[in-house]
Parts: sequence; C-alpha cells; structure tokens
Amino acid sequence: MRRSHVVFYRTNPNNPKAAARIVQKARELFEPICRAGDIHFHAATIPPPTRAVQGNEFQVMLNFIFPNQESYEWYMAHENHRAFVRFVLFGLRLKGDEEVGAQNRFFAHVLYSSPSDPPKEWEKDPDIAEDFVVWGGERVFDA
Repeated sequence: MRRSHVVFYRTNPNNPKAAARIVQKARELFEPICRAGDIHFHAATIPPPTRAVQGNEFQVMLNFIFPNQESYEWYMAHENHRAFVRFVLFGLRLKGDEEVGAQNRFFAHVLYSSPSDPPKEWEKDPDIAEDFVVWGGERVFDA
C-alpha cells in the first residue's frame, strides 16, 4: 500500500532567501534517492494566497509518495534525509542548552525521539546569523 508524507514549512521571517534555499536543498538531496527508490517527490514554494478562503501560513511544501511502508522507512533512515533535517534545523537548539554539542543533541532529539518522550522546547541559537537560519516552523502529515 502506498504511503504519503507531506511537510509544510514556515520559513524564518528574517531570512528572505529561506524558502528558495529549502526547496533547492530538498531537490539536491531528495531527487537522487527518490529516483533510486521509486518514490514520487515534489518540492515547491507556496505562493501568497489569492483567495479569501486561504489562510496560508506556510511558504514551502514537500510531498513524497512512497510505494510502500518499507520505502518510507528507508527514506527516513537515509543519510540524505538526516542531512536535510540538519540543514533545515541549523541554528536552533533545545531551550537552555548552551553547552558544546547543543546542535547535535537537538538533531538527535528531533530525529530519534518517540511520541512517548516528553516534549521539549526549542529556541534560536543567538550565535547563528539569521542568513543561515531557514526554519520557522512546520506541520507534517503522514497517510
């Protein structure tokens, strides 16, 4: 049975190039593995709303359709997926974590926490320039 994975990104409002950078990096990292895995993939910036019924708060959309659950799990564990997560979440950390290695602990939390783990708050690392921070929030839908 096919599996769908859709991610909507809210971008950093202080980085006008954030949406284009997310789409470019997604295409760079995902198109090669999607061709190899028979995965349908599309990345796009979302234009501003033109209809009154749209209340769009997101600027980027990624859409994946996997041929089966095994393909989805392969993608989630793939080094290109981990590289993309690192790119998108660069400049963020767990709230209050100012020790060396904070970025790695944050990525591990995002990538490997289970739904039963207690939620943790995130914050922007003030030592990272806004030009490098692309992420402002996201919603993920799996079906």
